[in-house]
Amino acid sequence: MKTIAVFDIGKTNKKFIIFNQDYEIIFEKGLKFDEKEDEDGFHSEDISRLERWIPETLKKFCSTNTYDIAAVNFSAYGASLVHLGENDKRLTMMYNYLKPIPDEVTYEFYQKYGEDALPLETESPVLGMLNVGMHLYWLKTKKYSTFEKVKSSLNFPEYCSFLLTKKKYSQMTSLGSHTSLWDFKKNQYHGWTKKEGIQELLPKLMPTDHSEDVVIEGKKLKVGIGLHDSSAALIPYLKILKSKFVLISSGTWNISMNPFNQSPLTLEELKKDCLSYISYEGKKVKSSRVFLGNEYEHWRQKLEQHFNKSSGYHKRIKFDPVIMNNLLIKPSEKRVFLPQTMKGTGPLPGDFSRHQIDLNVFENFNEAYHQLILDLTYIQKLSLDLILEKETKDIIVSGGFTSNEVFLNTLAGFYPDYNVYSTKLSRASSLGAAMVLHDKWNKKPLSKDLLAFKDFKPPGFLDFGEYQYSKVGTNV
Repeated sequence: MKTIAVFDIGKTNKKFIIFNQDYEIIFEKGLKFDEKEDEDGFHSEDISRLERWIPETLKKFCSTNTYDIAAVNFSAYGASLVHLGENDKRLTMMYNYLKPIPDEVTYEFYQKYGEDALPLETESPVLGMLNVGMHLYWLKTKKYSTFEKVKSSLNFPEYCSFLLTKKKYSQMTSLGSHTSLWDFKKNQYHGWTKKEGIQELLPKLMPTDHSEDVVIEGKKLKVGIGLHDSSAALIPYLKILKSKFVLISSGTWNISMNPFNQSPLTLEELKKDCLSYISYEGKKVKSSRVFLGNEYEHWRQKLEQHFNKSSGYHKRIKFDPVIMNNLLIKPSEKRVFLPQTMKGTGPLPGDFSRHQIDLNVFENFNEAYHQLILDLTYIQKLSLDLILEKETKDIIVSGGFTSNEVFLNTLAGFYPDYNVYSTKLSRASSLGAAMVLHDKWNKKPLSKDLLAFKDFKPPGFLDFGEYQYSKVGTNV
């Protein structure tokens, strides 16, 4: 049976995965790279090791008859560029998207191009190096001796492909991920990129399903040009489902993505952590972010310490409609959990760190845990509502929160007129990167069974409709 290999490259974990024609994982190997320091002493990707790992791994598997690899693609984190000079030689380390940009650079840039206008036109919140356009502007203003040597700048997924094909391309899922490079209204590079001499450094734009023929160890492979991982994770749903849906990709950040909402972002939405991606089809994906997994971990540890429970005790907690009903019908400002780790982000970007809850108001861990999930799910609702439309009736949750039935039942309670599903879809980003090349190597049809949905409906007597922070005196 023919197979497809995918390099799924996260910031922490790197994986090499092989799928068969039914998109079942038949081989997977992961590893972690220690970070290196760039010339400023800031930690960065060990790009030299990655440059060796990708071709060496593929050569190893192509040299055996164990797997008949017909195609290769890449899913990788975005907001990162690799700069090439003469003879396509890499000029610098791959700068970390967490690397701080001096305030004066940011101030100068937005004074020139509009503090409100540019984020609206590019549908990108102001995120420092996470906006790769700002990365390029910083390089030009602070490291000009390097900048003047740059002949091309490749987004990270496309650079991974370049390591095999030696072809330089751009594609829309990278350009559409909060880069500040793309004008969503005009559907072209934003004008500032030409004024600053940056647009000419960006390689030719190609369709996301483009591939190059490459021979490795005597085998002819179709090599894709890579995908931004968040957009890649949408592909299995877009290719298989016929109905409209919103996907909540949950984890440290919960990112809600609506591929069917084409309305332009407003300034208010931007301030509440909304942004837009671009799908593999080139369509806008209106999205919102909330730091929910991080906030959950912050409180979970506090609850386990306060109630003297072992780490992981929360995994035993099942959704209890009686406890939840009591919390809903008797809201109390003394019980509310306000965000402590979300300052400046999400739908509630304010600072609530002065609000200190007394955990002694709860009878036990179970009650406190249900209140925590109730409040966190309400924050998730505020974030999701920013991009949700009435025509969309399916809400799909993937990732870390799919193992939390208290959260899933509470979310379903807040959305009684919607279908709330969880999915245990494994390796969605990798799968999406494989599927985008489907027609290039695989003649078998896609199966809906890949998505493995589970639906949630809490008991009808629970009424979440009236619950909101303002009801318990927090004046949010």
